[in-house]
Amino acid sequence: MPNNINIVGRWIARDMADTLTFDSNTGVVYHSNASVHNEQYQYQLKGDSITLIYAGSEDYYSPPTTHLYYMNKEYLSIDFKNTKCDGFSQKVINYLRFNNN
Repeated sequence: MPNNINIVGRWIARDMADTLTFDSNTGVVYHSNASVHNEQYQYQLKGDSITLIYAGSEDYYSPPTTHLYYMNKEYLSIDFKNTKCDGFSQKVINYLRFNNN
């Protein structure tokens, strides 16, 4: 069962310059990589899927996209290979939780 609280925090990709920061108060995930910094996407978790809706500051429309994801306490994997999501590489991206304690 998805849990918005469990996904909250910062996630760093294992094999590329890509970072996600989930904020449960706003329902926004901030995405940064080599090309963009803190681009905003609204996110919704349902079952084993995450839907991303571009909400950046640019005057640009991108349709919502839904992707399979897997998460445990320290690991997050999102499958972008079958459905293109603007701003993300079209592949499975594996993230590790970033703990700044």
